[in-house]
Amino acid sequence: MIPAQTTKPYPFRLSTADADAFLDTLTEAEARSMLMELLGRDEDAFITAMERVERTRARYAEAVRNA
Repeated sequence: MIPAQTTKPYPFRLSTADADAFLDTLTEAEARSMLMELLGRDEDAFITAMERVERTRARYAEAVRNA
């Protein structure tokens, strides 16, 4: 089921909670397909998101090492 769109201004027509709930339902293949679709539409945004994930992973790893 596709979550209902919200009244947030462009480009946020979908709430974060609805998007997150939808992502939880995806298979690995579906998630990969969606990521490749997004990559084809906006490479800069995709790369920015990848970098953000890598920074978060690094901070987490550092926190675990220092715990």
